[in-house]
Amino acid sequence: MTENDDRQLIETPDLYFAAFLQAKSCEIINTKKDGSRTIFYFKIPKGKDYKGAYFNQKEDEDGMVSGCKYSNAIKNLKTLCYVRDENWF
Repeated sequence: MTENDDRQLIETPDLYFAAFLQAKSCEIINTKKDGSRTIFYFKIPKGKDYKGAYFNQKEDEDGMVSGCKYSNAIKNLKTLCYVRDENWF
């Protein structure tokens, strides 16, 4: 990321939180394998507390996503969990 980038990096092994971030249109920039787990790396807008919104089940703009987008994101990310190529991105 550049110094002027208005986004921050967040990583998570939690598939469902990663799907939430993807449904919020956060850019997935990488994945890494850690044994049988997959770690997802995202760029999210600075100042957004998506982690707090997700885990506290906030019913505001930051905590809500479309059910269809969330479901599709889960399916897409599960596919990435089974990709063997480390250089997918």
